[in-house]
Amino acid sequence: MRAMNFVLGKCYQITFEDHACGMKEIIIIDVVGWVIELTDKKIVTSHWKIDHTDKDLVENNYEYTTIIRKTILKKRSIRS
Repeated sequence: MRAMNFVLGKCYQITFEDHACGMKEIIIIDVVGWVIELTDKKIVTSHWKIDHTDKDLVENNYEYTTIIRKTILKKRSIRS
């Protein structure tokens, strides 16, 4: 599988494999959010984009989704 590049601050729809509690089967998840953290192993998105000068208010209102890069099946950039 080819490496997928992401841009910090950009909005994406990401499809990835996950699991649910009590299930053995893999499930497919779609998430839409802005990339707020990137590492070589994971991507963290937030469903909210908060525009405010109070940094604590912004950070306390993120709703995080952490996705392990190896589980990503596809992505689509969304204009924001």
